[in-house]
Amino acid sequence: MSNKNDFKNRFNEWRRKIYGNDEFGIFLLILCVVLQVIAVATMSFGIGQLFSLLSFGVLVFQIYRTFSNNKGARVAENNKFKIAFKKPSKWISDQRYYADQKKKGYTFFVCPHCGEICRVPKGKGKIKITCPKCSTTFIKKS
Repeated sequence: MSNKNDFKNRFNEWRRKIYGNDEFGIFLLILCVVLQVIAVATMSFGIGQLFSLLSFGVLVFQIYRTFSNNKGARVAENNKFKIAFKKPSKWISDQRYYADQKKKGYTFFVCPHCGEICRVPKGKGKIKITCPKCSTTFIKKS
């Protein structure tokens, strides 16, 4: 019984030391699967082996990150990934919002002073728009 508890304690201690998975790790796993699908699809063209090799490299890097003891470096990598990925995902969600609002009868203008996006009702002719962020006024046709 002591052997079993000793193994369990050592295993739990090892699990506490490793970094584990995060958003960047999940992205790498998805990238690995996508590269492998491309490899299978392009096997007849002769470049499938290249994609398969890339997929394997991404998988090895992901496993290295998961079992790494250097948590500070892995957190820094994940933060860089989140910053880089935040801009495209925010742009996509913004585009969905603007499309929904356009269907509801609004149009959007960018403030010439601060760059804030201002929503105004559609079809009102020339209107004076006041930016909610910097209070700059400008005239546009809605």
